[in-house]
Amino acid sequence: MTDSPNKPLVVAELYKTFGAQKVLDGVSFSVAKGEIVYVLGRSGTGKSVLLRLLVGLASPDAGSIQINGEEITQLGTQRLNELRRTIGFLFQQSALYDSLNLEQNVQFPLRHLGHEKESQRATRATDLLASVGLTSGLTKMPAEISGGMKKRVALARALALNPTIILFDEPTAGLDPITAAEISQLIVDLRDQRGVTSVVVTHEIHCAKYYSDRVLLLSEGKIVVDGAFTDMQASTDAIAQQFLTNSA
Repeated sequence: MTDSPNKPLVVAELYKTFGAQKVLDGVSFSVAKGEIVYVLGRSGTGKSVLLRLLVGLASPDAGSIQINGEEITQLGTQRLNELRRTIGFLFQQSALYDSLNLEQNVQFPLRHLGHEKESQRATRATDLLASVGLTSGLTKMPAEISGGMKKRVALARALALNPTIILFDEPTAGLDPITAAEISQLIVDLRDQRGVTSVVVTHEIHCAKYYSDRVLLLSEGKIVVDGAFTDMQASTDAIAQQFLTNSA
């Protein structure tokens, strides 16, 4: 496969099964630099599994995954960990450390890797939290804040190592429509201000419609739609129409 500097993520013929269940069945796609791609599909269609494969948290049965031009499926642990530092990951449940306050949560990746002095880490954490709209209450604990605020803190932490790619697993799940729109707009801001490439797994049709550059619709392990949201609306594919109708 030929990689391109303008396509930091390239996937080809990706297969993954769990027992008799075929989760991904020859999935191929690429993502351009700064592009926001939403991955849609019913529960159990392999969306979250795909994200885990992209960050190397699981291995495919077959296929190729290139991150910034480097094939990750054959990498050793050390090089894979180095490459992961260029990829941010926002977990569905935010995955904040309950024993750390908000500022400390954002500092954690920097401290873990021995980056900068304590005062520099604190300044950087404050700046990152401000960039996602949090300028006060930074000493609060995760249990003291709302779900929407947790998403913001998790996003600030994902940005700590200046990733070029961020993978989002259901970033707006469980949020009210206004907060969901705010989180979705933050993803757009990352593209516009930092050139971040984003892959967003979601069930939220509304967010995909208004905030995506492109959508992928997964069904039975295959991509049945790959294009703008208007392409999905215009598709004659029965699965696409059913997904749109049921979601509406």
